[in-house]
Amino acid sequence: FLREIPFTQGGLKIEGRVAYVEQDPIIFSGTVKSNILFGLEYNPTLYKTVVRACNLLPDFDQLDNKDETLVGEKGITLSGGQKARISLARALYSQSDIYLFDDPLSAVDSKVGRHLFNYAIRGQMLKDKVVVLVTHHLNYAKESDRVLLFSEGKIIGDGTFDELRVMENNLFSKFKEIEDEEEKRKSTHKYSTLVKCSSNNGEKEKEEKG
Repeated sequence: FLREIPFTQGGLKIEGRVAYVEQDPIIFSGTVKSNILFGLEYNPTLYKTVVRACNLLPDFDQLDNKDETLVGEKGITLSGGQKARISLARALYSQSDIYLFDDPLSAVDSKVGRHLFNYAIRGQMLKDKVVVLVTHHLNYAKESDRVLLFSEGKIIGDGTFDELRVMENNLFSKFKEIEDEEEKRKSTHKYSTLVKCSSNNGEKEKEEKG
């Protein structure tokens, strides 16, 4: 789709515009809104639909100037999850024909990931579009119309989730291990952050009492 890899035989034909959401989002210096619009004309109705689908409204409320807040080079002032959702919003706002999502859900927690999957990736905005989602999350693969199973750069399975699940391979169990490990890592990080905040609050209370 992106014409980055040469092919040695056959042909490649693409009809329509392609929107690509990379695993490492590209954020440009400017406002949050300008990163979403990406040079396109501002359409209030479309814009509001997109930011809701990408769960960005709570983030806007936390920013000093909401979506008019300036972000630094490469989005240095944003979290990984915010950058991923802004990149996803940029793709949706483009109203392309083909969407390539390179594991954008890996940067967010399971609750936000489910929102993005339900309302952005499988929502009304893309219901008539071609959507290719790269993921190792089995719960999202289960809800896909078609699943391609890769191993070492080769396709080893092509069909529905239920059809591939009965194949003689251990990749599904491997994906489950990766999924469990990632959720464990996110939970540990969240817990350590809460502990740190609680500790800081305790120190503050001691200082006030002193």
